[in-house]
Amino acid sequence: MLETKANTVGTEDPACGQKPAPLTTRVSVSSRIADWFLTPALAPMVQHRWALIALVGLAILQMGLTAAGLRGWQCPMYTVFGVPCPGCGLSTAMTLFIQGKWYAAICTHAFAPILFAAVILLATAALMPRRLQANFSLRVAALERRTGIVAILLLVMFIYWGLRLSGVLGSFT
Repeated sequence: MLETKANTVGTEDPACGQKPAPLTTRVSVSSRIADWFLTPALAPMVQHRWALIALVGLAILQMGLTAAGLRGWQCPMYTVFGVPCPGCGLSTAMTLFIQGKWYAAICTHAFAPILFAAVILLATAALMPRRLQANFSLRVAALERRTGIVAILLLVMFIYWGLRLSGVLGSFT
């Protein structure tokens, strides 16, 4: 009686009779960057109602304190390092934007209208019924995966910050 082996062609190293290590696929750096760039950031927040309520509440509190002339949450980067962060001036700009002083708001920080739209979007999502909120979250995730809008806005904000630091686009007053 002949014994037959299972088809193991190419699974053993003929020199030592051992199986080679499995082949690993390498992921390119550009593929990793693209994956990060297109990973949803807003959609996961939209799924959690209490996180939205807390985030929107803190934004409203910060803008309210700024509008009242009180000092709200201070920028930790500016406090520690003496260098304004990319978001420095946004509270003041948002307050000016809400007061209808749009030109002054954009001169203070160009991202005030974008942040205002984001706060409105998050507040609306927090007030939606659970089913609509889940559907909205899926749509936001699809938009983020298709466009990379959050990563693009962050990248542009860092470029804007660099231009402000260099003095090309005014100052951080």
